[in-house]
Amino acid sequence: MAPSTVGAIDSNGMVRGASLGFTVLILGVLVTPAVAMVSGPVAGGWPYLATVVAVAVAGMRIDPASRPLLNGALVGLLTYSLAAPFLMFGPIVLSSARLWALCLLAPVAGAATVLARKRLSGPRPASATWPCGRNRAAA
Repeated sequence: MAPSTVGAIDSNGMVRGASLGFTVLILGVLVTPAVAMVSGPVAGGWPYLATVVAVAVAGMRIDPASRPLLNGALVGLLTYSLAAPFLMFGPIVLSSARLWALCLLAPVAGAATVLARKRLSGPRPASATWPCGRNRAAA
């Protein structure tokens, strides 16, 4: 089955990634009270860690084909927007400043994940050449 893309956006990977990222983020938020019992200072940064991990997991579902930054940022925003209502009314109440910080962190983490996946994925295809035909990796 060919991947479904709208322009340069991997829509199938976006939906799969956002769904998985949503699940990871909700589980991360639900674990927050247990983390707070073990270590109070760690619990303060736990929502940020849960967001980064959730968006990284979501970003791994994206095909890093043509526009990894756009795809990664979109999957980060989609993951966060699915989970935002649960973050507002979850087991811990986050201030609006923390919610906005998480909203800004999600697309950055998604873009970084997809970009890193693109950079670390195997050898470059033959199309990754300069216009003169010389391979970019050799330059």
